[in-house]
Amino acid sequence: MNHRKNLPSKMERIDLSEELPSTGGPVDVLVAGPPCQGFSTLGRRDPEDPRNELLEIPAEAARVLAPRFFVLENVAGVRSGPHAARLKRSAERLKGQGYKVMTLDLEMDQFGVPQRRRRVIQLGWRGDGEFRLGERRKPTPSIGGALERLDGVANHNPTLLSPGTRSARIARRIGQGQKLCNVRSGTSSVPTWTIPDVFGRVSDVEVQVLVALSRARRRDRKRDWGDADPVTARQLTSDVGFPTHRHLCRLLRAGYVRRAGDSEWDLTHTFNGKYRRPKLSSLAPAVDTRFGDEHYVVHPTEDRAFTVREAARIQGFPDTYEFYGTDREQRRMVANAVPPPMASALAESIRDHLVNAR
Repeated sequence: MNHRKNLPSKMERIDLSEELPSTGGPVDVLVAGPPCQGFSTLGRRDPEDPRNELLEIPAEAARVLAPRFFVLENVAGVRSGPHAARLKRSAERLKGQGYKVMTLDLEMDQFGVPQRRRRVIQLGWRGDGEFRLGERRKPTPSIGGALERLDGVANHNPTLLSPGTRSARIARRIGQGQKLCNVRSGTSSVPTWTIPDVFGRVSDVEVQVLVALSRARRRDRKRDWGDADPVTARQLTSDVGFPTHRHLCRLLRAGYVRRAGDSEWDLTHTFNGKYRRPKLSSLAPAVDTRFGDEHYVVHPTEDRAFTVREAARIQGFPDTYEFYGTDREQRRMVANAVPPPMASALAESIRDHLVNAR
């Protein structure tokens, strides 16, 4: 529906795992954006996710359709771990068909998109010429510029968090450039123990234990995987200079720590940031499917989630592009999209390349 209502171009909906589209003539450009869920660092990165196989279909489509130019887009996670083998096989198949291949890592802010978002683009073209992506660096964008003059714009229905709710009480304690986080130190992290009306009161001594645990769990590593390891009471006692077992038992009852085996302890809340409130003068975190959930991202100046239109602005969509369906469907459409400014810059460079190659 979103495509049909916004764009005049023809659309054919088919299952690419079953068949390829019929073109009726020569193909100049083949553009593919296979599902990224199996590769994204936000998910499980399951090598056996059946959607991962779709990454290799575009190269097969290139063999059948013989486009003059090939474009494959995906998340940065496709570059690492066992997933990288699929991207490599795609490149090898293209080269075997006579394509020159280039794989780029592109940061969206280089195209004027005000968010921290990296995309991997695999390009293939025929002929002797080289492909050059046009000038990317633009003036540093910011969220503030994207959130101006929103009154009356479609898909913009801001709703403040209900006063007194858990989310509202947490959000009001998070400043611009901060996040709710126990596992990192610094002014950007607001620990749960500094919000006693939500998470429960702790004494000054107990705060010392919590801070020591937060530091030691990442400092004293035992495993070669993961972000941190549980810590013994003996180590914490050594760090703070006084016995900690009694305080740990109290913090266990309060819900701040948990046992990790017979003699080890860990924090209960070990996420690396929720209720992120970006600065108006900075970039937003990547617009993903959680961007409209205040538990993950909060508006810079208001205690609420970003609206669909605000997310679309941060992605670089023009206000003339409207989104349809349920709120969840609209947000998924925005999050899964390639930022239009990057797509436009890439398209212009491909057009110039093809014109000059004639």
